[in-house]
Amino acid sequence: GYMKYCVHNHCEEVPEVDYEDGLTFLYFNTGGTRGGNEAIHALLTYLQDSRKENVVDEATDRLHKLVTKVKEKPEVKLEYMKFEDIIYWEKKDSYKEGEATGRENAYKEMIISLLQAHGEVPSDLRDKINAIEDTGILEELVKKAASAAGTEEFEAALQQYSSQEE
Repeated sequence: GYMKYCVHNHCEEVPEVDYEDGLTFLYFNTGGTRGGNEAIHALLTYLQDSRKENVVDEATDRLHKLVTKVKEKPEVKLEYMKFEDIIYWEKKDSYKEGEATGRENAYKEMIISLLQAHGEVPSDLRDKINAIEDTGILEELVKKAASAAGTEEFEAALQQYSSQEE
């Protein structure tokens, strides 16, 4: 139940012989409640649950910055994370991907909606619009759709952006 265990080398065959090689091994118990001090307790609490909420001093802050850098490196990201951390980072990545996809789909819907003000949007034009994946181009096309006098004018402008995407 101790937070820290300090172990020195000894000779099993002759226990009364002092074996002073200068080596000391420290073992920390993240579930320990006895011994130690506030700094050790803060470190062990952070090691048990490596989140920003558990940063309470300069040492755990420095450690948290290092842990965050390691967790973001793709080559070690999954290797050293707890299951909860993996879920957190996967959710974060999924959110970014979902946000980009949502923005892309919203632009496509806006373009088609704006063009429908001029009448039916031909299916081949819809297909061309839906094939575009670059949100920067889609954003520009929203502006073109808003100012176009009709689908023909928009389709002419679309040709310019289609060649940029390739």
